[in-house]
Amino acid sequence: MDSLLLFFEKTYSAVNNRKICVAVSGGSDSLSLLILLKKWSERKNLSEQQNWKLYCCTVDHGLRKESLDEALYVKNICEKLNVEHNILFWERNSAIDEGKLENLAREARYKLIREFCEEKKIPLIAVGHNWNDQIETYELRKNAGSSEIGLAGMSQIKTLSEHTKIIRPLLHFSKNFLEEFLKSRKIEWKTDPMNFQDTFQRVVARKKIKEYSLEKTEEISKKICIYGKSRYQIEKDAVEFLKSECILSDLGFAEINKEGFINLNSKIQIEVLKRLIWNIGMKKYPCSIDEKILAHIMCLKVNTLGKCFIKIKKEKIFVFREKRNFFRTNTNIWDNRFLIKLKLTKNQYIYSSEREFNVTMPYDVLVGFPCLYEDDKAKYDFGEWMKFVKFIRKPDLLDVYCGVNCE
Repeated sequence: MDSLLLFFEKTYSAVNNRKICVAVSGGSDSLSLLILLKKWSERKNLSEQQNWKLYCCTVDHGLRKESLDEALYVKNICEKLNVEHNILFWERNSAIDEGKLENLAREARYKLIREFCEEKKIPLIAVGHNWNDQIETYELRKNAGSSEIGLAGMSQIKTLSEHTKIIRPLLHFSKNFLEEFLKSRKIEWKTDPMNFQDTFQRVVARKKIKEYSLEKTEEISKKICIYGKSRYQIEKDAVEFLKSECILSDLGFAEINKEGFINLNSKIQIEVLKRLIWNIGMKKYPCSIDEKILAHIMCLKVNTLGKCFIKIKKEKIFVFREKRNFFRTNTNIWDNRFLIKLKLTKNQYIYSSEREFNVTMPYDVLVGFPCLYEDDKAKYDFGEWMKFVKFIRKPDLLDVYCGVNCE
């Protein structure tokens, strides 16, 4: 309880919108989180006359016949705690590949809860990841060949959208501690049988970890903390550089102060490039950059990465969308990079602008910019068109890792 209190005091003392939504499946982790947060909010409201309001959401994926009963079990506990509870249903495609089910279910869960919270203007989504989950994440990423950044595992805080953040207050606690916490209060929890299916990578990792000795578990925990401190410092320095020495334009390209960039530590250079390329290329996950690739970029042996082109000039480094494989559509999202704030008709469609606009923008940037066509002709001039186009930035562009032993 004291660790939970410390985490909130340090991180959210300045939050004005005092609402938290707890994602609860009915398992021991999320039920413990619900009860701990309820006690914490009551303490804050009584001692400091604050008004924290707690909400709870349970997502029914419909993957098992017992899932609705489990959601109703959570609802019953919430009624006893006087916490508003909502059941959210996933309407999934029945033709989903079994191998993709784990990731798609997780994405659907976050999407449903995020949409609920945005509608209710709830800024914080609390999830029940604990230290055992952190060790599992370490093992999964290690097996996938992750860098030290990845081996630091999950951050306690992650920006999910413009208005919502995910928080993980239980990363300080072990699963055993949470189960004992519930037992001491005679509260039962539900166990998802899918947690034992070897078709899921995390389940395989979980079974492997159970066989580890206490010494090995402690050794891994120390490594995660070491990587976490390193990741925190790298990301902190990278974000400071992004804020002061980089421009991420509304036109969908980045401009970097070359002199300042060259003076950075190579690990910070990699983090800066990864974040900019991820935002401009709009791939699902950040691209992998190691010291060798970075060296090739700086000596002009590599200039394309993650759907982006990197151009190094005398004083600036430019990152912009590569001139191929644009995702063309007549919907309101173009190439996953631009929101088109217009209702399009059947005769209108979005296409890369080529040389349609008479502007001083560099040609390499212009060919990656959307243009609205109607009956095969450009609909607007550049000044008018910019009123309807919004470049989409990743919400966590400026996030800094927050580990259990970081500032």
